[in-house]
Amino acid sequence: MIWKVGVAGDPVDHSLSPLLQVAAMKITGIEGSASRLQISAAHSEDLRIAIHNNFNALSVTMPLKPIATTMCNHLDPAATRTGMVNSLLRKDGLIYGACTDGDGLINSITSQFNFDFANAHVVVLGAGGAAAGIIDALEFSTAKSIAVLNRTQSKIDLLVSKYDKVTRTLPDRIDVVINTVPVTGREAPISIAGLSSETICVDITYSPAESEWLSFFAAEGCRTSNGLAMLAYQAALQFKFWWNTEIDGAELLKVIK
Repeated sequence: MIWKVGVAGDPVDHSLSPLLQVAAMKITGIEGSASRLQISAAHSEDLRIAIHNNFNALSVTMPLKPIATTMCNHLDPAATRTGMVNSLLRKDGLIYGACTDGDGLINSITSQFNFDFANAHVVVLGAGGAAAGIIDALEFSTAKSIAVLNRTQSKIDLLVSKYDKVTRTLPDRIDVVINTVPVTGREAPISIAGLSSETICVDITYSPAESEWLSFFAAEGCRTSNGLAMLAYQAALQFKFWWNTEIDGAELLKVIK
């Protein structure tokens, strides 16, 4: 079988997903091609047509992640809980959806920093679509608490009611800070009281390679990472979902770093 895969979203011209997809196919010996599909929310029907008729599997970026859930016959547990799909698979005439973002981020932090999430206190900045999969995965990890900071309090209220570990209160000790806030208007929005040289600060964007937000925490002496590792490790889980094959996220990271 020759696979046709790709990435769909808006914007998508900067996406590194096709590079990861080509690399994964080479690693696993799968034949196929990878491409980018520029699809806006207003033209979401194009995504349905693409996965039903033209592609075997697709990586999905914003703003299409919530829309993609409506196109699936089956959703994995994370996609069901979050209402977000970042991976589509067409198999035996049915469409399957998965959300690998959160577990991908956890795996990337664990690998990069040799970090154990057991009893960790995590702070997530933002409560929108980009944060959904991350917060969900942290809830089902061994992390102790997830403090969510967001300007819209009603979004935090919803998360507090949905997840046992989510709180509005910053912990005395912060082990991990994850920034999901959009690029515009970024600044250091939390007190540095709970930070230390052991604190891991991750900005899920990777363009620029070091945002002003990330630079701030690097200057505070924290350990830092941009979103490239998350992209690679969530892709590794995505490829397992597509092809039922194990690929090391660290090997994929080398392709794009």
